[in-house]
Amino acid sequence: MSLAVTILIVEDEERIISTIKTKLDRLAQDNKHSLKVLTATNIGFALELLSDTHIDAILLDFELKNDPEYGDTRYGDELIDRLPKHLDNLFIALISGFDDDKFTNLATKVRELGYYFDSQSKPVTAFKIEETYKNIIDFIRNRPLPYTLTQSIRAFNVSPDYEKLFKIKDFIEAVVKYLTIILIADIAYNNVGTFSKKINLGGASNFGFGGWLKNLKTMISHNSTGKAYFVPEIKKIFDEPLLMTDSNLVMPLPFLGFLHGFIDPNSSKVELEDFLKEFNIIRNDLIGHATNSPEPAIREKIAKEIEPLFLQFKDRLNFLSRYPLFVVEKTQHDEEQMDLLRMYSQEERVDPWYVYEVGSLMGSAVPSNIKKLSSQQRLIDGKVYLSNWTGDFLSLYPFISFRVPDSSLSSREIFVLDTVTKNDKGDKELVYKSYSNYQITSSEDFNTLKRIYETFSIT
Repeated sequence: MSLAVTILIVEDEERIISTIKTKLDRLAQDNKHSLKVLTATNIGFALELLSDTHIDAILLDFELKNDPEYGDTRYGDELIDRLPKHLDNLFIALISGFDDDKFTNLATKVRELGYYFDSQSKPVTAFKIEETYKNIIDFIRNRPLPYTLTQSIRAFNVSPDYEKLFKIKDFIEAVVKYLTIILIADIAYNNVGTFSKKINLGGASNFGFGGWLKNLKTMISHNSTGKAYFVPEIKKIFDEPLLMTDSNLVMPLPFLGFLHGFIDPNSSKVELEDFLKEFNIIRNDLIGHATNSPEPAIREKIAKEIEPLFLQFKDRLNFLSRYPLFVVEKTQHDEEQMDLLRMYSQEERVDPWYVYEVGSLMGSAVPSNIKKLSSQQRLIDGKVYLSNWTGDFLSLYPFISFRVPDSSLSSREIFVLDTVTKNDKGDKELVYKSYSNYQITSSEDFNTLKRIYETFSIT
């Protein structure tokens, strides 16, 4: 399955729910998508699902009758008003049997909130369901990924065929680092699981691509305590193999037995772990530095052979757009929220709330916009965080940094940890590299890395 999709149907008529679900299941099967359909017949249950489940799209009935809580008709705008405030990147298709001012106002509200809007008229037809499903798939595929991944994909799309192999390399390197960093941060900061295998993050040799792959494998296979992962989908992308669409894909080239020895040549499936492992061989033994790379015609042939698997791998990563990446620009106390707490609290002193101005690091623009968010969680100015649909935040420090390294650069850059080295004084320092290959160093961040290293020294 190349793409995972979760759709919530909010509809009070079981007959319509069954019709939509049957058609969606068939469309997903035809397109080899992994589809999960959730249903709710009232707003209360829909909000419960939205509070603890990743939802890509909502098919929302405009008029919901016989609500069990209120006993009368309720409208879709109430669900829109009560959506979890940190929910982002959502597709909402309104279902209505008529067109009046309420429906028009609700459509306007959906657009103003930044959600993708579509409509589904009643009676529901197979053609309209298929059209809406295609729009949902396009929406998921086009949602913004973290900056470096978006840039790598755009570079791949516009590159000539003989350069695509290098762009595939850039994207896979960025993905392996990004996924490993998220899992390391999650386990280190939230104590999600314990290790039966020691992991070493302290030396320069561990930050080559092979080292990142090894660490990712360790993260994926470590012993869990049952606590929830911040990004649970990361472990799931390794559960299903990639599907080969061309039986000639495994035909060995004279110098490259792609996947040779990893899979049965007659098989139509490739384990994702094997794909990444074999790509590491291609990267080290074949691509190397530009001066060592094969002639353009050979690079083009290799890129075309692995492109189907590469694109499936890329599609599996669309879940990352559900987790906005941002940097904290400015911090203030949220006096309005604290006044409300004082009003209803019996205590003289209430825990502080903060309001943050943050720069979004998703998509191709860096930053694409400045947003404000409010939370009791204390975030640090200048540090990079992930957020999820429940309003929690995960620090990616010290692995990812964000700054203006030099006034000559035209834009700010995201920097990812690349190596650990020693400076002239003998102090260990971290070397960060940006997407555009600019580098910065920091000796201050090493103590945090050392603490994380000690966290993973559990046996």
